[in-house]
Amino acid sequence: MIRPRLLQALDADAGERAIGVVIQDMDFSPEATGGEEGVALFREIKRRDPGLPVLLITAWTSLATAVQLVKEGASDYLAKPWDDDRPEDVLPLAERFLRALSPAPTGAVWRLVPAAREPLLRHRWPGNVRELANTLRRAVLAATGETIQEADLGLASAPATPALRGEAAAAAAVLGERRKIERALAAAGGVVARAAASLGWSRQALYRKMEKHGLVVERRVKG
Repeated sequence: MIRPRLLQALDADAGERAIGVVIQDMDFSPEATGGEEGVALFREIKRRDPGLPVLLITAWTSLATAVQLVKEGASDYLAKPWDDDRPEDVLPLAERFLRALSPAPTGAVWRLVPAAREPLLRHRWPGNVRELANTLRRAVLAATGETIQEADLGLASAPATPALRGEAAAAAAVLGERRKIERALAAAGGVVARAAASLGWSRQALYRKMEKHGLVVERRVKG
């Protein structure tokens, strides 16, 4: 069954855009585990407000479904939950959410200043993806300009430890790899084999890394 509360809010919001972005859990009820219910809800949201950014999160992963829903207007498609022992997942997810919440008042994409990264990595995120998304939604409301400062996050501060600094370095390395792949795919026009060759990787290795980072390439049918 499609969740009525969100749809009622969209109806009440019609023409005013008080809702800036929807973060939709594809598995929004204990019975909704096959994906069909989540797809139906997504399509109903887009039918009511085609321009509303929708981020999809799911515990199951289907590349075909991801590609199809991105074609239909999904802003991004994320796997959840991440493992609390893998803090390197936090910053790439945070950047995806900030892209979906953009533009900032300046017209640019929201971005984290370096000092705002450690609090995100330090926090244990018991609510996982949803809590991170809600924290960033509050942060963009508190922020000025186009940057998210540490104070905008509203997270408890604690001294950085050597372990935390190591986690931050690992997270930065993961984010750097993701950006390298994105640049290579863009330069190759989305052709995975060509991007893999430019990176010095096999096509299979690039596909594995794309899956790791949640990257999909839309295939265009030649007319």
